[in-house]
Amino acid sequence: MNIMRRILITSLTMVLTSCIYYDFEGECLRSIMPVVSPVCYVDAVKWPSIARYQNPKTIGHTDSEQRWYDAKQCGAININKDTSDYDYRGIISDLSEYSGEVMFEKIKHNRKVWGNFEECMMKKGYKIFRPGDCGYQNKKWDTGKCNL
Repeated sequence: MNIMRRILITSLTMVLTSCIYYDFEGECLRSIMPVVSPVCYVDAVKWPSIARYQNPKTIGHTDSEQRWYDAKQCGAININKDTSDYDYRGIISDLSEYSGEVMFEKIKHNRKVWGNFEECMMKKGYKIFRPGDCGYQNKKWDTGKCNL
């Protein structure tokens, strides 16, 4: 009986002092050092990349039509406003046929095209938020910094 008591006390102590806490924002248990991502934001929908471009005077309420017009002026093509998808003029979308040094050069090219797009949008006065700055489209996790 004494051994059972020690096992019970040891187990209870380990559970009570473990490195787990309740994340009220995500409504789930998280470990301090997660090995895998917890499923806290199951219903969370990320903001599309176009939503990260915001007018500094109207953050979270940027005029969508003006932003799409400016994006087109900066090289956005194949714009689908329903899904908020678009491509960049000059981008190489399918890199699967390339390998080695050629693929590396194509990736460098794509980064330059993307950088030119961002630079153009900044010249038009937009502030560019990182994806994490926007939160999620769900009201519960929305930071209010991004909009469509």
